[in-house]
Amino acid sequence: MDFVYTYLADKEARKNKITLSNEDLNLVETKKNQLYIDVLARQIILPKLLDDDITNKIMESLNTERFVSEIVVFHKFSFGHVNERTPLEAKKLSHIIINRLQSNNITFNEAVSIYTSLPPLKLKNGIVGYLPYGSYPKNYCDAIWNAPKDTIIGPIETDYGYHIVKIGDSRDAKTSFTIDEVNQDIINGKYGVFDEMMESFSSDLRNKQKCNIDTIAVIDLYNKLELISTHKKMIFSDLSKVVYNQPIGSCDNEDLS
Repeated sequence: MDFVYTYLADKEARKNKITLSNEDLNLVETKKNQLYIDVLARQIILPKLLDDDITNKIMESLNTERFVSEIVVFHKFSFGHVNERTPLEAKKLSHIIINRLQSNNITFNEAVSIYTSLPPLKLKNGIVGYLPYGSYPKNYCDAIWNAPKDTIIGPIETDYGYHIVKIGDSRDAKTSFTIDEVNQDIINGKYGVFDEMMESFSSDLRNKQKCNIDTIAVIDLYNKLELISTHKKMIFSDLSKVVYNQPIGSCDNEDLS
């Protein structure tokens, strides 16, 4: 807790009209950042991540695998595979596809032949196969695991594009997990729970506390993270160890620095 004492020392220095050097001020700002992130991680985010209902739901989903076939409508910002269409154009096309399927204007295999741009997926009539829970983004997995067999759902938006998914059989998963293993995976960012919680937390901040996030500062912070060779293995609470002395947002006109 050294940063607490540094922060208090800065307040005392100001009260006694003692001038701190730029190096000292930068150190204080960094320690304040560390304190904010550490409190956020341990007192707010972590308890929400390890909610029993969330863990039990994931444990239940991990017991089965779902057989799926899909059509993915890509756009210029899609991960992995791109198309020149805009995200809005991709969204509109995906709605056209699902409407044609639901009105029996076209079969799923015909839709794959017409709309799928990936040759391997087209050759397999869109068949992806059996998926374990967590292998795709959370909103995708949740939609599939909640859908009954022999239904076609979508469009589901992910970073890859817009998915139209045909749901097939279920089977028992080949791997089992303990609650402790699942909780640790959640803390490490697996299953998309952390992203979902952070989005909810950020939305609450903006709506209830008049808080804003400085996206330029966040991008700058991310660039600093990339300089750390092990940054991809870092978890949220590790951010408290990153040296960064600029405000990353504000709440009620006060800097979050």
